[in-house]
Amino acid sequence: RLREMAALLAEKEYETEKLSEELAKLDKDHSDAKDLEDRLKLKQEQVAELRRKQAELTRLTTVASKNETQIAKLSQEINEMKHKKVELQKQITAERKSHAAELQKLKKESMQQQKELIKVKQLKDQKAMEAQKAQHVAKA
Repeated sequence: RLREMAALLAEKEYETEKLSEELAKLDKDHSDAKDLEDRLKLKQEQVAELRRKQAELTRLTTVASKNETQIAKLSQEINEMKHKKVELQKQITAERKSHAAELQKLKKESMQQQKELIKVKQLKDQKAMEAQKAQHVAKA
């Protein structure tokens, strides 16, 4: 579209030059001079309008290009964040499994220690009973 605008502008500038040359060839008093001046003025206005439109189109194209670049960059960042999220979820899952296994191991060790403690208490109580019996028999 920018190329079309440039081609149209070049065409209008060429037409303006032609009219200027024709006007320069004619006398100021010639009847066609006024008509040529009017046509030249119209062509110059068209050229000025086309230049303004071309500048605006160039600006909009630049803005669109920057926007596309920004969108691509943001899309890339979003994809990176999604991958990071997946990695973090995998890490959390692994840590939960590790924590659960460690907790299970500690519970098992605790139960084992409680069993041993009960056995030690029973053995102590049994020894105390035997000592009491032995003391009772020794008194009798």
